[in-house]
Amino acid sequence: MQAVDSSPSLAGRQCIHCGYRLDGLHAAGICPECGRLIEDSLQGLLLRFASPEYLREVLSGLSLYLNGILAMVAVMALGFAGNMYSPNNATIGAAITALGLIPSVMMILGFWKFTAPDPGYVGQETPDDARRIARISLVVNAAMTAIGAVFEFLGYAGKPTNLLGGGMPLWVLLIGAILILVGLVTWVAQFFAGLKYTSWMMSRIPDEELVKRCKKYMWLLPLVFVLGLACAGLGPLIALVMYWNHLDKLRKYLQTLDIPAESSPYAVPR
Repeated sequence: MQAVDSSPSLAGRQCIHCGYRLDGLHAAGICPECGRLIEDSLQGLLLRFASPEYLREVLSGLSLYLNGILAMVAVMALGFAGNMYSPNNATIGAAITALGLIPSVMMILGFWKFTAPDPGYVGQETPDDARRIARISLVVNAAMTAIGAVFEFLGYAGKPTNLLGGGMPLWVLLIGAILILVGLVTWVAQFFAGLKYTSWMMSRIPDEELVKRCKKYMWLLPLVFVLGLACAGLGPLIALVMYWNHLDKLRKYLQTLDIPAESSPYAVPR
């Protein structure tokens, strides 16, 4: 009688370390691409079974993104204080604009790393569309930030008197309006796609309560943001704090994982 192969099916599976398709290979073998054990890729979707390289990338990106948000709040506070101290000081305004680029870069790079594709699930992860939309929106927002900074340094931004008095060139007005519209659309797209991706990441902990909170925040945070504008303008700040705390829970979970440190290329193999 022919023996029955009881090894797990590898059809459609990919190596969690390099993404190599494992169809036709034996579960007890090694990946022909990277040499890692195939059994590592059979543990499922949970984050604790993901490759260390991927986990390091996600954790470092999430930390950079969250720290960038804190830096952004600090720069906004400095800008508010500067306007109170000297409202029409061009030097202070330029300095605040330059400082504002630092948290912007931190958040852009951090979010890009946070949404890095998991090599073990490329092509089969359910939030792939959300992750890609979030990344595309991020790139567009980065471009808008760079263009906006150029306009700020040229002295065209933040001058409503020029807008009312007609002292600003028409082409500047048109470009400014387009930038505002595109920036708003991409910001909204990044917010919703980013929360959907975060929901998927939290389902890999797994934590059903955090997943439910992600879904609730998709409507609650915009509501707090808009309605809170009428309460001394604190709505955006409250929504930002809630958003930050939510993402920080994922970061804290990743920090509890025993993620091996990146091996040195000069280490002598044993």
